[in-house]
Amino acid sequence: MGLFNLKRAGHAAVNKALGAPVAVDFGSSSLKVLQLSGDDRTTVVAAGCVETPENLRSDIKRRLEFQVEALPGLISSLPLRGRRAVCAIPASLTFCKHAQFPKSGGMPVDVLADTMLTEQLGRDASTLVRRMIEVQGTDPSRGKGEYICLATGREIVEKLMKTMKTAKLDVVGMHSEFEAALAAFGPTHQRAEARDTAPLCLDLGGRQTRVSIPPGDAL
Repeated sequence: MGLFNLKRAGHAAVNKALGAPVAVDFGSSSLKVLQLSGDDRTTVVAAGCVETPENLRSDIKRRLEFQVEALPGLISSLPLRGRRAVCAIPASLTFCKHAQFPKSGGMPVDVLADTMLTEQLGRDASTLVRRMIEVQGTDPSRGKGEYICLATGREIVEKLMKTMKTAKLDVVGMHSEFEAALAAFGPTHQRAEARDTAPLCLDLGGRQTRVSIPPGDAL
């Protein structure tokens, strides 16, 4: 099963020669597009949004269809530099669960994760795009590893890929909203005195509140 993101969040996002890629967020209340300069003195190159009609905000299918149709026009209206782009997969379409799996016994973690996903989501794990993040620092004497399992329907990834290509964007990354939020609060965006500690990332979204806590050396 392929990785949940095409590139690791935050690390493939900036190429100084080409500039930062265009970031696309299919949010609940609006479709947002942002591009930063990607150099040491980060500045905004372009930014824009299309507000989601109130009657569509609670209907993820209709909301996404509206945003799919709106994206090409929004992209063409902005003074973007280049066509490389990344996007966040909506959290409402993302399965996120902490899980513990035995480290011994001959059964690979990927197989155990696929079994869990099939049971909990009621669909074959082969129809999902999944990523496992191992939680560091767990007690080895317990014989179990702790993981964060992120998964979304393969059809969702394909739809977002097609949408970005229709808008004439070259997709170089697709991330979960959890990882995207953590990257936004990385060392570049922290006060110097706070860089040695792991922050709790609180995202108060239009329809959901998301919490992410990285290990101390992850940001």
